Amino acid sequence: VEPVATVVLGQNDFVTCSVAQNPTQLTKNFLYQPAGLAFDTSGNLYVSDGYARVLYFQGPNFASQGQAANRVLGVPPPIAQGQPVTVYPTLYTLGAVNASGNITGAPNGVFTQGNHLFVADTPSHRIVEYDIPSNWAAESTAFPSPAIMAVYGQIGFSAGKSNQGQPQPNQFTVSSPYGGAFLGTQIWIADTG
Repeated sequence: VEPVATVVLGQNDFVTCSVAQNPTQLTKNFLYQPAGLAFDTSGNLYVSDGYARVLYFQGPNFASQGQAANRVLGVPPPIAQGQPVTVYPTLYTLGAVNASGNITGAPNGVFTQGNHLFVADTPSHRIVEYDIPSNWAAESTAFPSPAIMAVYGQIGFSAGKSNQGQPQPNQFTVSSPYGGAFLGTQIWIADTG
């Protein structure tokens, strides 16, 4: 028996294939170039996409068509008028943005350990960890995304150089990681550099 799709996310139905017009990073009802997905042990789904973010769909039960994400991860707090564009990476951001505010790179793989989410933040040369969803601060205009709990491969939340700026990699650095997985408590990372 051939498998049949029962859920569609990122479009309104099974036959629509449209691109959102004038989306923002906070738009929750579409996916743009999805790159990775993972479920946590509670059945929550995380999907990274080309808009420098991860969409969180609270599970384990999903609407069959058109369900919007419950939360968007990787979006910085809004910039006050007249202030410069946020320089990536930060405690809230995923991916990379140029001086004009255009997205130039997005995270790829997502993986979990228990209910903790890990994201291969490829353009920022790091792996980030988010706390369990029940511990996230409430979504607000001032803070649309939860803060990143920990960062691996860099010396801090705002560092983002390949191999921490060193000419050679070592056991503490990454360069454009694409994904990861856990074997027990060991983290395994697919790293391009």
